Amino acid sequence: MAKSLIVVGAGVFGVSSALAWRRRYPDASVTLIDPKPLNDKNPEGNWIVPTSEDTGKIIRTAYVSSSYTELAKEAIGMWEVEEPYLKYWRKSGWVVPEKIEAGSLNKGTDMSRERFFELFPNALLEDDEILKEDKSPGWVEASAALAATIQTAIREGVNYVPGEAAGLLWNVGTCIGVKLGDGTEFRADFVVLAMGCWTKDFLQQSGVTSHGVNCEVAGITVLGIQLNEREYEQYKDMPMIAIPEKGEILPPTRDGVIKTNNAISFHAPDLSSRKIPLILPDNHPYFEENIAMLAKYFPGLKHAPIAFRRYCFDAFTPKQDFIISALPGYEGLHVATGGSFHGWKFLPNIGNYVADMLEGKLAADWVDKWAIGAKLSAEFIHPDIIPKRSAEITTQE
Repeated sequence: MAKSLIVVGAGVFGVSSALAWRRRYPDASVTLIDPKPLNDKNPEGNWIVPTSEDTGKIIRTAYVSSSYTELAKEAIGMWEVEEPYLKYWRKSGWVVPEKIEAGSLNKGTDMSRERFFELFPNALLEDDEILKEDKSPGWVEASAALAATIQTAIREGVNYVPGEAAGLLWNVGTCIGVKLGDGTEFRADFVVLAMGCWTKDFLQQSGVTSHGVNCEVAGITVLGIQLNEREYEQYKDMPMIAIPEKGEILPPTRDGVIKTNNAISFHAPDLSSRKIPLILPDNHPYFEENIAMLAKYFPGLKHAPIAFRRYCFDAFTPKQDFIISALPGYEGLHVATGGSFHGWKFLPNIGNYVADMLEGKLAADWVDKWAIGAKLSAEFIHPDIIPKRSAEITTQE
């Protein structure tokens, strides 16, 4: 009989894991627990938003590590041809404006300034900037793709439970399930915690030694502007703009929102409460950096209304390797976390690797990178977005 599974957390790692296990074992009981009801939409305004929820996410294969490059190629292959992913995949490519001395994203072919100004006619390029074009990266409509994957999992037999995990169930030293805040209990052979930023905190609250889950909370600012119909038609087919050490500008979504990512990430404060409104002034300096990117490449849109300002947080590991591992000393309990601002692209395939881990079949190369207690990689996996500063965030209960 197939072993049953509980996954806590319906983000990228959690949803992918639940669906992968159900497809591997169609008769297995698979339960996916998350605080959000299925019809819950993204919060408006200034909120803590996990990185799984977003208007758009960049999908690329450029990595320092050849292992992650191959993993990303596998994921993109699925984004391009498989349901439900292909509907949300946009192969836009990107253009990289950088100083002549070069930055960290300088792969691709040369783009002429004339071609760049055809795409971005009012951009304010500096004389010492050169342009590189790479047509392989793309982006996805992130929240929509995640929601579609959840619905696919439900159709294929995954039991989605809206509720907040309050603790773990034990039989001597074996984890046998999860207890919700309302007292409801769910039991399974395997429990996977895929709670992103809150994984480590939940373990500590559950009395589980968590120092092997070596990650911190890091954040970035994201900002979106709303285009009118004419502006949308002008920019709907644009490539992404990737500015080394500063951030990215994504093409407009179907509802006309251009999003900017501020790549200068920061060490974040404790986020033990999951739904804390952020009090962020309109002139917060981190958001001003997003606005400055838009002002340089889209000066004609300076009067476009701001659609949202958000802090997006992720669990960040020392070298940006994921943590996909059993918890040593706690039979039946596992974690899948540590997205480190590059995990989103793996929605179609990361669950297969979590399933391999549960069965003790994970390839040695990945065990060496992802297991709790594994030796740290020699280099950062995605060095452009390492936290370099801190943020003081005022919160209200």
